[in-house]
Amino acid sequence: MNRKALGWALALGAGVLLLIAPLSINSSPYIMHLAITAFFYAILASSWSLLAGYAGQFSFGHMAFMAIGGYTSGLLAKFVRFTTAPTELCNDIKLWGDWWLVILKPREVGTIKDTCLDIAKTSTLPQGTLIVSPPVWSGIF
Repeated sequence: MNRKALGWALALGAGVLLLIAPLSINSSPYIMHLAITAFFYAILASSWSLLAGYAGQFSFGHMAFMAIGGYTSGLLAKFVRFTTAPTELCNDIKLWGDWWLVILKPREVGTIKDTCLDIAKTSTLPQGTLIVSPPVWSGIF
């Protein structure tokens, strides 16, 4: 077997392994999270290397988009909830069917007292109302 055929065989084998790997590591959420994070940072590093190394331009654009995404997901995790009934105390937006988007007021979240959602849980929400935060919601899908 010559060098060119060996290179193609190795590339084909690596491609098949990359296609099969998610099926085998899907049963372990930790390994799947580790693989996704590793590939994300590999893409980030290679694009930054391409821009700074070959093009000679230094850019914080990649890190800025990553920071904006992290900050946005943090804000969503802290201030936004999905419920199956309106609270009538928070800022409620009807989404679809019985689902409501509840936006907590930042002034209430930052204080020691209960938020409008905590008050609504004990007073206005019917028994058995489901309240889900966005990280849990996105983890389901």
